[in-house]
Formats: sequence, C-alpha cells, structure tokens
Amino acid sequence: MKKIFILAAVPVLMGKLNSNIRFSYTVTVTNGQATTPKFTFGVGAPAAVVDWGDGTAQSAVTSGVEMNHTYTTGGTYKVTLLMLRQDLWITGIDISSDKVVGGVTPIQYFKNLTVFSGSIYLWYIKGT
Repeated sequence: MKKIFILAAVPVLMGKLNSNIRFSYTVTVTNGQATTPKFTFGVGAPAAVVDWGDGTAQSAVTSGVEMNHTYTTGGTYKVTLLMLRQDLWITGIDISSDKVVGGVTPIQYFKNLTVFSGSIYLWYIKGT
C-alpha cells in the first residue's frame, strides 16, 4: 500500500510585501518655485493624492496629468504619493522637471511601472 501525502496549499498574496510602499522623493526649491510631477495609473486605480511636504493641503491626482505645486518658502521638502497598493497601480512617473535632490523610492517596487522620467542632482566633492 502506497501512502500519499497531500500538503495544504498556502495562499500567497502577490505584492504583499510591497503593499505599503509609497513613492516619494525630496526636492529643494526657492521661494515661489514649483514642482510638477506627473503620475499615471492603470485602469480602475483607486483615488490618489500628493502630500507636498510643506503642510499645505494634499492635492488630488488625475492619472496622466501634470500637477503643479508652488512652494511659498524655499527649502527641502519630501513629496509623497498617497494611494492604496500603488506598487500594483503605478504605470508611469515623471519628475523630470523637479529639482530632485534624493530620497527617491526605488522604482523596482512598482511592478507595472513602464515609464520613469527623472533626474537627481548629485554633487561630487573631492577630498583634499
């Protein structure tokens, strides 16, 4: 007589580890300077807003439309996209017009991202 062992299947939720990932980046601006990100999402994506990091009201995001936020006070700010399961919904990010100085969320977390446009200003200081 042969014995057969049946292992219980354990469901795995795709993207579970990345479900709380939020896209963010840090900008440095002068008084009156704007930041203009554009986010694109897959069809059926939940609502999204951007927290500009300066204490002003969050702004609703329309997929594929460039946003515009003007900072009244110069400084360094963290811009954060707030949206459920953005690791699955984001298909495009364009921060190429913004003066990004770092803090960019690694784009490999976003499984359906097909377009990323942006640059980061870096400085190299040679030791004496």
